[in-house]
Amino acid sequence: MAITPTFCRQFVMPRLETFRTAYPDIDLVLQVSIPLLDVTAEACDLEVRFGTGGTTDVEHRLMLEDAVTPMCSPARWTAGSAPRPATGCSSRCRRREHRAPGQ
Repeated sequence: MAITPTFCRQFVMPRLETFRTAYPDIDLVLQVSIPLLDVTAEACDLEVRFGTGGTTDVEHRLMLEDAVTPMCSPARWTAGSAPRPATGCSSRCRRREHRAPGQ
């Protein structure tokens, strides 16, 4: 199974012992790699990648959804050059005030 480092660390590794206990006959080999230009270092039976899907040359399934929150410092925001919403950004993108506890 080819997976990204973050997905391996945050999702796979905490569940690996449970998986191996439940399925002792499955020989699982993890190929942790950072995909660049959709290149896989070695042939594998399964790849778990971050993306929007829509690839026509492989079968793909949505496993998880992730929310993305763009942020910038208050100094950048008030300097008159606040970032503009990215193309395709949903209408939910808006300025939010985040303050550290006690501020």
